Amino acid sequence: MNRIVSLWFMAFLMIAPEISFAATPPVAEENPTAEFNFIDRRAAYLSASLPPERSLDNANTLPDTCVVPSVPDFFKAWLATKFSSQLSGVTVVLKELKIETMNVPIAINSEDFYNRAITAAPTANPLSLILASLLAGGIENLRGKTIVSVRVSGQIDNQEFSGAAAETFRGRISEDNIKAVLLDAAESTSSEIRAAFVIRAMSGR
Repeated sequence: MNRIVSLWFMAFLMIAPEISFAATPPVAEENPTAEFNFIDRRAAYLSASLPPERSLDNANTLPDTCVVPSVPDFFKAWLATKFSSQLSGVTVVLKELKIETMNVPIAINSEDFYNRAITAAPTANPLSLILASLLAGGIENLRGKTIVSVRVSGQIDNQEFSGAAAETFRGRISEDNIKAVLLDAAESTSSEIRAAFVIRAMSGR
């Protein structure tokens, strides 16, 4: 009898690698999204429908659609990620969230470019030298600097918060450049938003 049991056990060990057992399905981790009211009360000129041509002193205000997700949605998502459950039942009023760009022109010395062209090709046609200097000046101008600035302010209960950020980029600015400055501005509001939550907790809300 013992020999038969042993044979069965040995047979089981031989075929065990071929047997697959149903794995316990993974339990989905709970990651609740903070439920809070987000009210956009910014000035009407920040509407996404307006083009970025509105300028003052060489500053252009960019529309909400300059990034994806849109500017207010970007800030709202940042709030939810940064403060999570602390936002539950809170009303956040966005009073300002403005992105501006300002071009910093480069002073082009056309005479210097022309002299450099003559030095490089002293026997060249004068017209070719003029065109070459203009082209060089145009390329240099494309390498000009652009300042991207963001201002944000709002309110949680009766507590105000605000922040700002700015950065200078060379050449054409990208969506990632704008998002980086937008994120810096959002982060600069963190301490005041945390203080608002503390005051809210102390008041028993």
